[in-house]
Amino acid sequence: MIVARLIEPASKLATARRLDGETATCSLGQVLGLGAVDEQQLYGALDWLVEQQERIEKALVRRHLKSGTLVLYDVSSTYFEGRTCKLASSAQP
Repeated sequence: MIVARLIEPASKLATARRLDGETATCSLGQVLGLGAVDEQQLYGALDWLVEQQERIEKALVRRHLKSGTLVLYDVSSTYFEGRTCKLASSAQP
């Protein structure tokens, strides 16, 4: 999912279709040897990640952050497009 997201971000259903051998639009699923892929598997993987989030974060902190290192990251998911969206027009300078 992470590689697919980096190559071409899409919904879970679109990602599943892109990776599944029957409906693949790229060779990623074949290269990774995934076989049949459906969106429920992707949701299951996300559920697992949520359960593991704290452990993963702590391991990354131990490995990469030292005494007071500042980490900045973007958590926004806002996207505006077009000329008639009131929110988009008010966001422009």
